[in-house]
Amino acid sequence: MKEKKKREGEQENRKEKGAKEFGEVIDRCKLVDLSLLGKKFTCIGSDGKRSRLDRFLIKENWFVHLKDLQQQSLNRSISDHIPVSLVNESIN
Repeated sequence: MKEKKKREGEQENRKEKGAKEFGEVIDRCKLVDLSLLGKKFTCIGSDGKRSRLDRFLIKENWFVHLKDLQQQSLNRSISDHIPVSLVNESIN
């Protein structure tokens, strides 16, 4: 039992390290994670855990030409992932 808890802890540490490194790449490349309209999460696991896995990352300078760029969630069908659409339009 002690070994299982140790392995689970190591797994969590790797996940946290991977998330931190991914965030550093986003910052270094000057990418922007647009806010998601419509839903807070894009994946619902079989255990009910919700995550925002699916997203568009864009370069900051895209906003010069695409001022109304947004991510919109679509309706989920049979997948556990919610589709995300990238649109360039203002929503009133």
